[in-house]
Amino acid sequence: MPDQLKLHNLQVQYGDVVAIRDVSLSLQTGDIGCLLGPSGCGKTSLLRAIAGFEVITAGTIAIKDKLIASDMINIPAEHRNIGMVFQDFALFPHLTVEHNVAFGLRHLTAAEQRDRIQEMLALVGLPDVGTKFPHEISGGQQQRVALARALAPKPQLLLLDEPFSGLDEAQRTSLASEIRLLLKAQHVTALLVTHDQHEAFEMADHIALMNEGQVVQAGTGESLYQSPASPFAAKFIGEGSLTKVISSADGPPGVLQQLLNGANQLTTSIEYHVLLRPEHLVYDPSGVPLTIIQRHYRGSHYLYELSLDDGQILRCATELTIECDRGEPLPVRLTEKDLIVFR
Repeated sequence: MPDQLKLHNLQVQYGDVVAIRDVSLSLQTGDIGCLLGPSGCGKTSLLRAIAGFEVITAGTIAIKDKLIASDMINIPAEHRNIGMVFQDFALFPHLTVEHNVAFGLRHLTAAEQRDRIQEMLALVGLPDVGTKFPHEISGGQQQRVALARALAPKPQLLLLDEPFSGLDEAQRTSLASEIRLLLKAQHVTALLVTHDQHEAFEMADHIALMNEGQVVQAGTGESLYQSPASPFAAKFIGEGSLTKVISSADGPPGVLQQLLNGANQLTTSIEYHVLLRPEHLVYDPSGVPLTIIQRHYRGSHYLYELSLDDGQILRCATELTIECDRGEPLPVRLTEKDLIVFR
């Protein structure tokens, strides 16, 4: 079975600036992929190149083995059969919801358009808003309408550019889950762009982590979290601290020596970094006391920021019954979880 989407050695360049360099990835039919990374890493440029809004300078883009872009070929965006949901929804304010959804259905008869519009609005849970204008419905509903419009022409690929950035946190979480279920039920192949790892974990089957125009690691959310391949991935995924340690014959200095307590024995006089996430540290009255820099209330728990004697910061999650103030010591110990070390 051919890949629904396949990128091979893709490059996008603006003058002397290479925005995308040597990117290869693929999605099977029904897969939900994600381009994850910080602002300016090139993920939106890559999405726009797939959509046909940017010209690639090297490599190829193919959908179901049909070449749609190379350094010699550039099929226009309107002929790629790709749906897109934009960051700002991009609904037409002067058109009703049903006329927004009908925008890509001009090839159908009036009766076929009506049937498809009702089908799409029912699919996204908005069967009764067709006669309303975008400003008369909520942000979450506008996003569903944008999704209905993108899916109405039955695209071969759906692209979503930061689709939840304009919503509050509760809406983002619930809508991401709902849209994943909807896309899976319809066997839609989709590619999401986001800087939010929680959205990526919630929606995507496969994640490509990007930095400086390149894919630096690809895999499932679990594999990226549990086995980061680089210090960048370790710092970007999760809420961990990449803590600098200098190994010597006597072990790491100060409280860090007490905390590690012989873990990750390395040869003498080697500098390395160990990834310490909140789940690696637990409150223990007989543990090593670290000074509290900040306490964050997270609803179900507290997240403490703790200072080592060299000024490095670690994070520890505790139950709400463990309530200490800034400047006080919080005694902690390491769990038995395997630590990730970068030399």
